[in-house]
Amino acid sequence: MTSMVLADDTSGPSHPNRLVDYSLDRFNKTPELVDTELDRFNKSATIIDIELERMNNTTKLIDTELDRFNKSPAIIDIELERMNNTTKLIDTELDRFNKSPTIIDIELERMNNTTKLIDTELDRFNKTPY
Repeated sequence: MTSMVLADDTSGPSHPNRLVDYSLDRFNKTPELVDTELDRFNKSATIIDIELERMNNTTKLIDTELDRFNKSPAIIDIELERMNNTTKLIDTELDRFNKSPTIIDIELERMNNTTKLIDTELDRFNKTPY
């Protein structure tokens, strides 16, 4: 069943009551839809290629794992280097102990300054008669 519609065309010098068959117009557009479907099928091979490429990339992932294993001795070396650096930390502790007499000297100097504070008090007492 085709639907025929009388159209009033005012856009040009054609017949005033032109028949427009929308069903045929719709059928004329369907090959584009079919082409779209075929185009979709043609693109599916690319998707399969992407899957195959993903499979090919898994060997790279395996290589990455092997690369990670190859790098693990470097991590062990870093641990050994950290152990070698602990002597520097011990030296820092010894250096801190060597600097502690300076701190004690500062304390002794503070004790020596307290007599000056006492002298200041005596000086204040000496100034009270004025």
